[in-house]
Amino acid sequence: MPDFAMIEPGELPRPIRNIIVAENANVIPPWLLVPWDGVAKIGDLWDGQAFIRQPLVGDLVAAKAKRMKEIDDLRDLLIARGARVTVGEAPADITFLVQTRDDRDKVNVNGIVSLAILATVAQQPFQVGFRDADDIVHELDGSMAISMGQQVGLWVESHYVAAWDHKDAIKAIQPADGSAAALRAALLAIEDHDITTNWPAQPAP
Repeated sequence: MPDFAMIEPGELPRPIRNIIVAENANVIPPWLLVPWDGVAKIGDLWDGQAFIRQPLVGDLVAAKAKRMKEIDDLRDLLIARGARVTVGEAPADITFLVQTRDDRDKVNVNGIVSLAILATVAQQPFQVGFRDADDIVHELDGSMAISMGQQVGLWVESHYVAAWDHKDAIKAIQPADGSAAALRAALLAIEDHDITTNWPAQPAP
């Protein structure tokens, strides 16, 4: 019979236009005609009612890569909220929000900190007007600029630490055995891992 094949539940479909599936030998006729519409693929199993896609090892790799990308994107988004820092000695200390939207913001902060360190090492006075995220200019001396840079660095680094904790948790997810059910459970665990928790909180103004 051209373009047709008989398969039992649990068997693999063939890449043909139609499939005759045996459902139950006690039923007359003991088969079901399923149009081949390209939905089922080699590796799918017929469960008696529908084709069930069987997960592959490559799916595990792809699922982990997808979550890693999502973690990276969330990390960068949270870093971009800005670092709220407090510099100076109380009671004259000041608190403000430093922009950390992209590499340009970070280069700006690093440049100021580098100049402040050089001036401190050379025992030279240092003063810079730093414009914060609220468009307010703060006059910073060397120690204040260095402190600002340290706090911004810790803000960024803490997000990387949180990101790696999530990544390590996802990397650790493995199938319990070589079965399709175990692989499917691992894929579900990867998808269910909540990547929105345990990130640094931004201090209140």
